[in-house]
Amino acid sequence: MTNHKNWETPAINIELFYLLPENLLPINNITSRGSYNSNTGIWNISYLESGESVSLTITAIVKGIGIPEPTQLAMILDGSTSITSNDWELMRTGLANTIENPEVFPNSGSVELTIIQFGQKDSRTQYARKEIGPILVTESNYQSIGNTIRNLPQLRGYTPMGSGIYLTADTLIKSQILNNQIDK
Repeated sequence: MTNHKNWETPAINIELFYLLPENLLPINNITSRGSYNSNTGIWNISYLESGESVSLTITAIVKGIGIPEPTQLAMILDGSTSITSNDWELMRTGLANTIENPEVFPNSGSVELTIIQFGQKDSRTQYARKEIGPILVTESNYQSIGNTIRNLPQLRGYTPMGSGIYLTADTLIKSQILNNQIDK
């Protein structure tokens, strides 16, 4: 009697294509695995086990008359050692609570939010990184954004504020949402 095993191999380097119709403006996407580029319509997934499923959720608004021009809001967080751990916690909690309160922060898709943190990446590198966005804050994602903010790790190190300001300006200028509004 032969011992026979059913060997199932995972699928690797998967590329799926889905481009939104031209009358829809993508404002956010969430994937359970991999990354989706709304400009190219390509969803890259590194691997899938046999029988495993994944999901892609795209939030979009219809282009046309009556679409409000979103307001860009950027938060630049000092994640250096100039900020104590207690103050870092207070800053994250306060910002998350603000975004999760629709009476204070609109979740109607009218605000494009970007959050940048600056600090020190390693012993030689002054650094800033994009933590969130640019993303339109909507009813379907504001709680997730709040949770992400609450879990941001502090970079620590030196205080390269200029790196934070530069990355913020560059990110806002390159915003797909802003560029789509300009192209109208």
